[in-house]
Amino acid sequence: MNDFEAASERVEEILRNETPLNRKGGHVHSDTAKKFFGRIKSLRARGFSFIQLCGAFEKAGVLPEKSNPYSLRQAFLREMARRAKTEELLKAVKDTALEEAAEPSPKANMPVRTQFMKAAKSQNDLPLTPDKETTEKEWIRKQTSTTIDTGLGKITKNSDGSFEF
Repeated sequence: MNDFEAASERVEEILRNETPLNRKGGHVHSDTAKKFFGRIKSLRARGFSFIQLCGAFEKAGVLPEKSNPYSLRQAFLREMARRAKTEELLKAVKDTALEEAAEPSPKANMPVRTQFMKAAKSQNDLPLTPDKETTEKEWIRKQTSTTIDTGLGKITKNSDGSFEF
């Protein structure tokens, strides 16, 4: 046990003077694509390949040595798709907000009590059946049945197992 504790203390003493390595793992390319997105996009527009870009980022110390240009390209394309999706969502939210601002709802000018009374009245006035002439069972049968067109005519299958020809 003493040998183990002594070795452990020596390892700790040696590592006190060392700085831990900063391993970025698999996020190196995606981080680079996020940080330098505009730059990469402009360089690609000027005609530079991802192989050249990867080499330049390696020389600048942004990417580790012998980085895979394919991984940088994938990360760039994922970032471009993410930004396009974000742009579409922002545009949809802005359009919705503009439509709501342009068309004030009629309820906005009504007092709250009047809105509540109209809502309660409309809920009480809802008919049990869509047609006053049909009974509840017939209405349910119409809602749950399926109509099949055979070559000889239409057959209606009801949910209770019966058929109508």
